[in-house]
Amino acid sequence: MSNSTVVVVTGVSSGIGRVAAGKFARRDCRVFGTVRRFMPSGPVDASLRKTFGLA
Repeated sequence: MSNSTVVVVTGVSSGIGRVAAGKFARRDCRVFGTVRRFMPSGPVDASLRKTFGLA
């Protein structure tokens, strides 16, 4: 897969969604993720960026 592959994953803040998003990101896919509840983006965003190597 490459950056031209786009994946939408629901529930990226935890569980299977987070794991799936990480695996796709490591395969150089462009990942768009959603979360169930609104949360201040700072802590979640920072954590996801670190997990997926985007920080």
